[in-house]
Amino acid sequence: METVKAAIRSYLAELLAIMDEEATFEIEGDSCDDLYVNLTGSLFSLPEERPVLQALQHLLRVHLRRVTGKDCKIILDVNGAVKRRRAELIRFALTA
Repeated sequence: METVKAAIRSYLAELLAIMDEEATFEIEGDSCDDLYVNLTGSLFSLPEERPVLQALQHLLRVHLRRVTGKDCKIILDVNGAVKRRRAELIRFALTA
C-alpha cells in the first residue's frame, strides 16, 4: 500500500508543480478500494467542480495502474468539498 501512496504523492507533487500551485494533500485509506485524496490550499487551477476532478481522478488511476499494476478506487477532493457534500446528503437522508 505504501507503494501506491508514494506513487500518488509523486504524481500529485509533479502535477501541482506543473500547474504552479501550492497545495498540500492528505491520503486516507488502507487499501486500493477506498483511497481518499484531499488537496488543500488556494487551488485556482482546480475548481471544486466534479467533471474536472473526475478527469483528474481518471488520470491518477491510469498512472497508478501503469506504475504499480493495481486498479485503485480513488476519490480526489479539493478542500474537502466531496466530504462536505456527502455529509450534507447523509443529513438530508436521515431527516427526510
